[in-house]
Amino acid sequence: MVIVPVGLDMGPVYVQQDTADPTLLYYQVHLGGSPEELDVAEYTVWACAFADPDAHLDLKVDRARLEEAVHQHPAQVADPAAVIGRLVERGLLLEFEPGAGDRLAAVFGTHRLFPRALGLGSTAQLPYMYGIGYGSSRFAEVPSNVYHVWSFGIALPSLWHACRQFAETVDLDLPPYDEPLNLTAGEVADQVAENLPLLVSTRAAFLDVVNYDPPVPPPEPVPLPRRAPDGRPPVLVPVGMSLGWDYWYDDPEQRDEQYYQAHLAYEYADLSRAEFTAWLAAFNDLGRHARHEVTRETLVRDLAVQGMTDAAYVVTRLLDRGLLVEFEPSEGPVEPLLSAVRLYPLGDGLGNTQEQPELFRLGVEDEPLVEVDAITYTVWSYALTTPTAWDACATLAGSLQDAAAQEEEPEAVTAENVARAVAGALPALISAGCAYIDPVSQP
Repeated sequence: MVIVPVGLDMGPVYVQQDTADPTLLYYQVHLGGSPEELDVAEYTVWACAFADPDAHLDLKVDRARLEEAVHQHPAQVADPAAVIGRLVERGLLLEFEPGAGDRLAAVFGTHRLFPRALGLGSTAQLPYMYGIGYGSSRFAEVPSNVYHVWSFGIALPSLWHACRQFAETVDLDLPPYDEPLNLTAGEVADQVAENLPLLVSTRAAFLDVVNYDPPVPPPEPVPLPRRAPDGRPPVLVPVGMSLGWDYWYDDPEQRDEQYYQAHLAYEYADLSRAEFTAWLAAFNDLGRHARHEVTRETLVRDLAVQGMTDAAYVVTRLLDRGLLVEFEPSEGPVEPLLSAVRLYPLGDGLGNTQEQPELFRLGVEDEPLVEVDAITYTVWSYALTTPTAWDACATLAGSLQDAAAQEEEPEAVTAENVARAVAGALPALISAGCAYIDPVSQP
């Protein structure tokens, strides 16, 4: 039996008291549709479950190994075994048997697997292994079958559904195979289970409890909004998640260019070299994105400076394909965009600080890159449990209205208020690699 952490770290929560020093209330972990509050001892034990990716790779982290890691931690935890037991009961730690085959349905059927970093694709040196991470920092490398489940499991109700669908619909040309695989769901689940501890411990992915109704595709396609004919220039952001270059065929100089790939709704989007260059360029310059200065015009100009002669055509093509979208976050309507996409968290939720308890930090590899208010931070974490990003905003607004009704002077909070805050932060979140938006239906 191995043991892995479940949930998405949201860091410490400080509250500003009447005194000069904010008080640490607890540590928070996203667990399905509700937050879990952990005290210092619980958070120390939970964090220790991430601590040894090499041991996770070898499937050596069980309760005893985790208890040993806690004993070696500078923070003193009086009874690690008891704390581990409580976290297992609360669903924050999961024990399972990697080679259990069909018996994994009981475990995987109650959990979903979400990317926590970007897909980096394969390399010429390792064409059958696919990296996950950021840029040159590869957190983990997994086989093609696992990479597919990792990248598209978010579209299905549970991790077991993802394994079963992959077994039933696997592409017979999937590398490195040239014959039908004839895999069973249990066999795919075994492959995923062998890699799951590595994925979670390296923060290439996070495992989540399904204690909510998983979003389902809408009955009719929901189009992404198109550019308004007048008004101030809308900002431009990428849609979908990078899956990198796929090297598995042969020498990339001797083949078609259409193997740069992105995850887009329920499909792989194959991009030409020019399209992939332009799409990646749309993520660039966090500072300009934070100031809402990246537009169609600035992207075309930047690409032209880099030598792309048909930049305007390429950018328009990406907009037509739904890989880029334009919207005006400050004054324009935001409901059409947020009703057409789901928002997924990436990177690290780092919580707030004693110095600025009103701001919550997001980053990559524990480096803070973006600061947002509590409302946006909450939507960032929990939008994946709702049918659309707009539904996440409306749900949170309703909860805040209910809480405000208990006060003598309740503050008016609407879905529009929440959505405006989220839309304003969206360009920076996507540029920083701390979130991505995905169409609710295929563009």
